[in-house]
Amino acid sequence: MDSFLKNFVGFDGRLNRQPFWLSLLLLIAASVVLSLIVLPLIGLSVMPNFTELASQTTADMTPEQIADFVTKTVNDATRISGWVSLGLFVVLLYPSLAIGIKRRHDRNSSGLDLIIYYALNFVASLITAFGLAYSTMTIPAGPDLPAMTIPVPSMLSLAVSGVLLVYGVYLFIVLGCLRGTVGENNYGPDPLG
Repeated sequence: MDSFLKNFVGFDGRLNRQPFWLSLLLLIAASVVLSLIVLPLIGLSVMPNFTELASQTTADMTPEQIADFVTKTVNDATRISGWVSLGLFVVLLYPSLAIGIKRRHDRNSSGLDLIIYYALNFVASLITAFGLAYSTMTIPAGPDLPAMTIPVPSMLSLAVSGVLLVYGVYLFIVLGCLRGTVGENNYGPDPLG
Protein backbone atom coordinates (compact mmCIF):
# COMPACT_ATOMS: atom_id res chain seq x y z
CA MET A 1 0.00 0.00 0.00
CA ASP A 2 2.88 2.33 0.85
CA SER A 3 4.38 1.88 -2.63
CA PHE A 4 0.94 2.55 -4.19
CA LEU A 5 0.70 5.91 -2.39
CA LYS A 6 4.15 6.82 -3.73
CA ASN A 7 2.55 6.90 -7.19
CA PHE A 8 0.94 10.23 -6.25
CA VAL A 9 4.10 11.89 -4.90
CA GLY A 10 7.11 13.09 -6.87
CA PHE A 11 7.95 12.99 -10.53
CA ASP A 12 10.91 10.61 -10.54
CA GLY A 13 10.78 7.05 -11.76
CA ARG A 14 8.50 5.04 -14.00
CA LEU A 15 4.96 3.74 -13.72
CA ASN A 16 3.61 0.92 -15.88
CA ARG A 17 0.00 0.68 -17.10
CA GLN A 18 -1.59 -1.31 -14.25
CA PRO A 19 -0.61 1.02 -11.37
CA PHE A 20 -1.32 4.00 -13.64
CA TRP A 21 -4.93 2.86 -14.24
CA LEU A 22 -5.48 1.98 -10.57
CA SER A 23 -4.12 5.38 -9.51
CA LEU A 24 -6.21 7.16 -12.12
CA LEU A 25 -9.38 5.37 -11.01
CA LEU A 26 -8.69 6.44 -7.43
CA LEU A 27 -8.28 10.07 -8.54
CA ILE A 28 -11.52 9.91 -10.56
CA ALA A 29 -13.37 8.50 -7.53
CA ALA A 30 -11.91 11.25 -5.33
CA SER A 31 -13.02 13.87 -7.86
CA VAL A 32 -16.58 12.50 -7.98
CA VAL A 33 -16.83 12.32 -4.17
CA LEU A 34 -15.47 15.86 -3.77
CA SER A 35 -17.93 17.13 -6.40
CA LEU A 36 -20.85 15.44 -4.66
CA ILE A 37 -19.79 17.06 -1.38
CA VAL A 38 -18.92 20.56 -2.64
CA LEU A 39 -21.71 21.21 -5.18
CA PRO A 40 -24.61 20.84 -2.70
CA LEU A 41 -22.74 23.03 -0.20
CA ILE A 42 -22.82 25.92 -2.66
CA GLY A 43 -26.40 25.31 -3.75
CA LEU A 44 -25.81 23.35 -6.95
CA SER A 45 -26.58 19.76 -7.78
CA VAL A 46 -25.53 17.35 -10.48
CA MET A 47 -28.88 17.86 -12.23
CA PRO A 48 -30.78 21.17 -12.30
CA ASN A 49 -34.03 21.36 -10.36
CA PHE A 50 -36.48 22.15 -13.15
CA THR A 51 -39.45 22.28 -10.75
CA GLU A 52 -37.74 25.05 -8.78
CA LEU A 53 -36.86 26.88 -11.98
CA ALA A 54 -40.48 26.66 -13.15
CA SER A 55 -41.72 27.98 -9.81
CA GLN A 56 -39.55 31.10 -10.23
CA THR A 57 -41.28 32.04 -13.46
CA THR A 58 -44.64 33.78 -13.39
CA ALA A 59 -47.68 33.42 -15.63
CA ASP A 60 -47.36 36.99 -16.84
CA MET A 61 -43.83 36.43 -18.19
CA THR A 62 -43.49 36.37 -21.96
CA PRO A 63 -41.69 33.44 -23.62
CA GLU A 64 -38.75 35.79 -24.27
CA GLN A 65 -38.54 36.67 -20.57
CA ILE A 66 -38.69 32.99 -19.60
CA ALA A 67 -35.95 32.17 -22.14
CA ASP A 68 -33.81 35.04 -20.80
CA PHE A 69 -34.39 33.80 -17.24
CA VAL A 70 -33.39 30.24 -18.14
CA THR A 71 -30.33 31.48 -20.05
CA LYS A 72 -29.21 33.61 -17.10
CA THR A 73 -29.80 30.72 -14.68
CA VAL A 74 -27.79 28.31 -16.86
CA ASN A 75 -24.96 30.84 -17.27
CA ASP A 76 -24.85 31.55 -13.52
CA ALA A 77 -24.79 27.84 -12.65
CA THR A 78 -22.13 27.20 -15.29
CA ARG A 79 -19.94 29.99 -13.93
CA ILE A 80 -20.23 28.73 -10.35
CA SER A 81 -19.58 25.13 -11.35
CA GLY A 82 -16.64 26.42 -13.43
CA TRP A 83 -15.03 27.87 -10.30
CA VAL A 84 -15.71 24.63 -8.40
CA SER A 85 -14.21 22.66 -11.28
CA LEU A 86 -11.18 24.94 -11.27
CA GLY A 87 -10.75 24.38 -7.52
CA LEU A 88 -10.94 20.61 -7.92
CA PHE A 89 -8.51 20.84 -10.82
CA VAL A 90 -5.98 22.65 -8.62
CA VAL A 91 -6.48 20.24 -5.69
CA LEU A 92 -5.96 17.15 -7.87
CA LEU A 93 -3.29 18.66 -10.16
CA TYR A 94 -0.20 17.47 -8.28
CA PRO A 95 -1.20 13.80 -7.89
CA SER A 96 -2.53 13.71 -11.47
CA LEU A 97 0.70 15.13 -12.83
CA ALA A 98 2.74 12.75 -10.67
CA ILE A 99 1.13 9.60 -12.08
CA GLY A 100 0.96 11.00 -15.62
CA ILE A 101 4.58 12.11 -15.78
CA LYS A 102 5.80 8.83 -14.27
CA ARG A 103 3.77 7.03 -16.92
CA ARG A 104 5.33 9.20 -19.65
CA HIS A 105 8.73 8.37 -18.15
CA ASP A 106 7.88 4.70 -18.67
CA ARG A 107 7.57 5.54 -22.37
CA ASN A 108 10.94 7.40 -22.20
CA SER A 109 9.33 10.84 -22.53
CA SER A 110 9.67 13.88 -20.28
CA GLY A 111 5.93 14.46 -19.90
CA LEU A 112 5.93 17.95 -21.43
CA ASP A 113 2.94 16.97 -23.59
CA LEU A 114 1.00 16.14 -20.41
CA ILE A 115 1.86 19.53 -18.88
CA ILE A 116 0.61 21.25 -22.05
CA TYR A 117 -2.63 19.24 -21.82
CA TYR A 118 -3.16 20.31 -18.21
CA ALA A 119 -2.44 23.94 -19.14
CA LEU A 120 -5.15 23.72 -21.84
CA ASN A 121 -7.53 22.20 -19.28
CA PHE A 122 -6.79 25.10 -16.95
CA VAL A 123 -7.62 27.55 -19.74
CA ALA A 124 -10.89 25.67 -20.44
CA SER A 125 -11.81 25.87 -16.75
CA LEU A 126 -11.08 29.61 -16.73
CA ILE A 127 -13.26 30.09 -19.82
CA THR A 128 -16.14 28.41 -17.99
CA ALA A 129 -15.49 30.17 -14.67
CA PHE A 130 -15.49 33.61 -16.30
CA GLY A 131 -18.76 32.86 -18.10
CA LEU A 132 -17.27 32.69 -21.58
CA ALA A 133 -18.30 29.09 -22.25
CA TYR A 134 -21.80 29.97 -23.42
CA SER A 135 -23.33 32.65 -25.56
CA THR A 136 -26.93 33.06 -26.61
CA MET A 137 -28.64 32.46 -29.92
CA THR A 138 -32.01 33.81 -30.93
CA ILE A 139 -34.28 31.49 -32.84
CA PRO A 140 -36.50 33.59 -35.10
CA ALA A 141 -40.23 33.63 -34.56
CA GLY A 142 -42.32 31.17 -36.53
CA PRO A 143 -45.94 31.45 -37.60
CA ASP A 144 -47.25 30.19 -34.25
CA LEU A 145 -44.15 30.55 -32.08
CA PRO A 146 -42.43 33.61 -30.62
CA ALA A 147 -38.71 34.21 -31.03
CA MET A 148 -36.62 32.46 -28.36
CA THR A 149 -33.17 33.07 -26.97
CA ILE A 150 -31.30 29.96 -25.88
CA PRO A 151 -27.82 29.30 -24.46
CA VAL A 152 -25.33 27.69 -26.85
CA PRO A 153 -21.65 26.84 -26.43
CA SER A 154 -19.42 29.73 -27.50
CA MET A 155 -16.99 29.34 -30.39
CA LEU A 156 -14.08 29.79 -27.97
CA SER A 157 -15.38 26.99 -25.76
CA LEU A 158 -16.00 24.71 -28.75
CA ALA A 159 -12.50 25.35 -30.14
CA VAL A 160 -10.74 24.64 -26.83
CA SER A 161 -12.95 21.59 -26.23
CA GLY A 162 -12.14 20.25 -29.70
CA VAL A 163 -8.40 20.60 -29.13
CA LEU A 164 -8.74 18.95 -25.70
CA LEU A 165 -10.70 16.06 -27.22
CA VAL A 166 -8.06 15.29 -29.85
CA TYR A 167 -5.22 15.77 -27.35
CA GLY A 168 -7.07 13.62 -24.80
CA VAL A 169 -7.44 10.74 -27.27
CA TYR A 170 -3.70 10.95 -27.99
CA LEU A 171 -2.87 10.87 -24.25
CA PHE A 172 -5.33 8.03 -23.64
CA ILE A 173 -3.50 5.91 -26.20
CA VAL A 174 -0.01 6.92 -25.05
CA LEU A 175 -0.63 6.76 -21.29
CA GLY A 176 -3.20 4.02 -21.04
CA CYS A 177 -2.63 1.62 -23.90
CA LEU A 178 0.98 1.55 -25.10
CA ARG A 179 3.57 -0.54 -23.30
CA GLY A 180 6.47 1.23 -21.66
CA THR A 181 10.08 1.01 -22.80
CA VAL A 182 11.46 -2.50 -22.32
CA GLY A 183 14.48 -2.44 -20.01
CA GLU A 184 16.14 0.60 -18.51
CA ASN A 185 15.59 4.00 -20.10
CA ASN A 186 16.56 7.62 -19.29
CA TYR A 187 14.17 7.65 -16.31
CA GLY A 188 15.07 4.45 -14.53
CA PRO A 189 14.77 0.69 -14.58
CA ASP A 190 11.84 -1.16 -16.14
CA PRO A 191 9.06 -1.37 -13.48
CA LEU A 192 8.13 -4.80 -14.84
CA GLY A 193 11.62 -6.06 -14.06
